[in-house]
Amino acid sequence: MIRPLAAAALALLPAAALAQAPTKPKLIVAISVDQFSADLFAEYRGLWRGGMKRLSEGVVFPSGYQSHAATETCPGHSTILTGDHPSRTGIIANSWIDQSAGRADRTVYCAEDETLAGSTFKAYTPSPAHLRVPTLGDRMKAADPASRVVSVSGKDRAAIMMGGHATDQIWFLDPFRKRSFVTLAGHASAAPAAVARANVALARAEATPARPMPLPPG
Repeated sequence: MIRPLAAAALALLPAAALAQAPTKPKLIVAISVDQFSADLFAEYRGLWRGGMKRLSEGVVFPSGYQSHAATETCPGHSTILTGDHPSRTGIIANSWIDQSAGRADRTVYCAEDETLAGSTFKAYTPSPAHLRVPTLGDRMKAADPASRVVSVSGKDRAAIMMGGHATDQIWFLDPFRKRSFVTLAGHASAAPAAVARANVALARAEATPARPMPLPPG
């Protein structure tokens, strides 16, 4: 039996050699929704419309879980696109106490650089300084510098922890005023058209009385 099997294996080699290498995807999109657990996805799956409906028609892993204790925004998002636990990412919580911090306020925010002059817990400069490992976007940029990495979120910590250190574009709601999308220090301050339109819409929404939100049927 050994010879026929070996011959069959050898016969497959030319076909394998002719197989084309997988092409690089042109676009990778990662979406994370706070508090959107698998049970909620299953419960409302029949009600989805638009983009959510399209997602629900794909592959779903209902038993996925995070294998670390802290599931706050910062540590959770830092694991999604790094693949590392908080013990390696350096993002152990949304905030923590650092007795060695060189300022009177020892509370440190996960997405700040507390070494900057004048920085405080409530008046910080958003930064990925505490993220110790590369994200998927960082690895893509290292493998192919022509890759573009864009990260957008309502929270600075979510955009920063999922975007990483090498983002080409990163936008999040101003953490202090909440009225417009802003970017990190050192990034181009001129907003692209989509961000500019979003800021106009935010200003218009803020000036318009809120409408009651309808409950889903049932």
